[in-house]
Amino acid sequence: MRIAALLAALLLAPFLAVASSESQAQLLDPPTNDSELSRFVDAFINLVGLRHGTMIRLHEEADPEKQNEIKSEALNAMTSTVEQHGLTVDRYNDIATALQNDSELQDRVGTLLQQMAEASPSAGQE
Repeated sequence: MRIAALLAALLLAPFLAVASSESQAQLLDPPTNDSELSRFVDAFINLVGLRHGTMIRLHEEADPEKQNEIKSEALNAMTSTVEQHGLTVDRYNDIATALQNDSELQDRVGTLLQQMAEASPSAGQE
């Protein structure tokens, strides 16, 4: 479970950098219900894919102006992804921040990630 939490913290770092000062000033309570945490995990999984695609595009693009466009598009896509999962960016960031220091929350996220991996049609086919 700790590996999943560490992976989550590392992959969340770029998105956390865009947190608003309001979010940084007051940390909301960590999620208390599985529904919100499940939405967070779903958003996280989608963000990992977006981040990976963005990194590939940035690596392939030499023009700094186009790189900035790619970054801007990625930030918009990340924001939309979080909102499509029923969370605000501030709330997503609050949960991600809480995840870094809350071992119980790390265990809950790890369990959800494991359940999703087991339910995935491609699980065990590698």
